[in-house]
Amino acid sequence: MKHQPFEFLKKYSVRPVKHLGQNFLIDGNVIQNIVDGFNPGEGETVVEVGPGLGALTQLMLERGARVLGVEKDPKLRAVLEKELAVYGDRFRLIGDDILDLDFAKTFRQKKVRVIGNLPYYLTSPLIFQLIEERKNVDSAVLMVQKEVADRILALPGTEDYGRLTVAVRFFADVKRLMNVSRKSFFPPPKIESSVILLEFRPESEIKKAEVDPEFFLEVVKIAFSQRRKNLVNCLHHAQLVFLNKEGLGGLLGQVGIEPDKRGEELFLKDFIAICRKLQELVKAKPKC
Repeated sequence: MKHQPFEFLKKYSVRPVKHLGQNFLIDGNVIQNIVDGFNPGEGETVVEVGPGLGALTQLMLERGARVLGVEKDPKLRAVLEKELAVYGDRFRLIGDDILDLDFAKTFRQKKVRVIGNLPYYLTSPLIFQLIEERKNVDSAVLMVQKEVADRILALPGTEDYGRLTVAVRFFADVKRLMNVSRKSFFPPPKIESSVILLEFRPESEIKKAEVDPEFFLEVVKIAFSQRRKNLVNCLHHAQLVFLNKEGLGGLLGQVGIEPDKRGEELFLKDFIAICRKLQELVKAKPKC
């Protein structure tokens, strides 16, 4: 098979399944550029989310990678099993939902890389899953909606800046590899797409922030829970610590942040500083 998606659409009478968000990537140049950007090494283990017609899959296998494909569509699994059998045990398929894959149990102490053309409904849940599974995930190259990529790469004070931005940037370095036209897919989606690279930080680097990762995510979630309200009001409403609004304003002042600031106006370093202070109070809170 030479990554010719249209041939397999015809050969196997494959029709995109709408509820699975299937839009098959058919542009050979884009397919080649994505794999070049991902650059899988010989013997490297790759988890591919929704391999579909196997266009990316085959190129990675040709470079010597070992690929675990996670594909929910049984018809596509049958196509892939038949066409990629030549690669033997370097290619495996599972029919589970990617969100149910336990990376730690499946790969134990091994680091893997992830690649996938993601349907819209899966993007945020999968990214947060990869954050949780980061001890077993080295990096990920993901095809996402362009507006999602814009949100992840947004700057403070912009409309796109939000929870996803701050959460991802705490755990990973991110860059956009390319934008992809809707014409590169069959059927063409209504939106444009982007390919992004997430390179997860080593745990030793995350520990330098001196903030519990789960606590950090909770504070960021609270900060953007009501975007029109300032951070003091959001924290007070969440009752994360036993402080009134005046006390919370004083706490923010200790780290150089004005009490009327909203979450969308804060930099990553500001969130880290706030979390350190809040964490101290949570630990000091008397237990009943």
